[in-house]
Amino acid sequence: MSQKSLGICLGASTIKLVELVTEGDKSTVGKKVIRNHESNPRRAFVDLLREVRVEDYDYVALTGRKFREIIKLKSITEPEAIEYALRFEKPGAADEAYNAVAGLGAENFVIYLLDSSGNIASVETGNKCASGTGEFFLQQLGRMDVDVARAVELAEGSD
Repeated sequence: MSQKSLGICLGASTIKLVELVTEGDKSTVGKKVIRNHESNPRRAFVDLLREVRVEDYDYVALTGRKFREIIKLKSITEPEAIEYALRFEKPGAADEAYNAVAGLGAENFVIYLLDSSGNIASVETGNKCASGTGEFFLQQLGRMDVDVARAVELAEGSD
């Protein structure tokens, strides 16, 4: 029996959607959407809901600070969400374990340093200027003609 999950993140400048289809112990990514909400997160969210039949999903998760302005739901903190996600993403071997997770948004830059158990041990933040944001990071990648997937590959091969 398959299960479908939907994740929607409403950030400072974009709304992102990802569909996860799970059959047995295998999960695959289905539909993906990333679009600029042009400073109108409510409209972008409503438009996205018109495109997606939420009732077709077994689970739906909403993330992002902008959702707090639109919908009143129970929530957890970003560090808690990262620790939960790492339980599913973290490779098994100790030499493959992550030691940090970067959060790059349009308005902030956060590094979560992890202990050997994959729990957040400390948090480092950048200042709120444009040079510390995800948008600036994406602009720099574009100037170097490097897409995000390639940047991740390069980061994985470095120390």
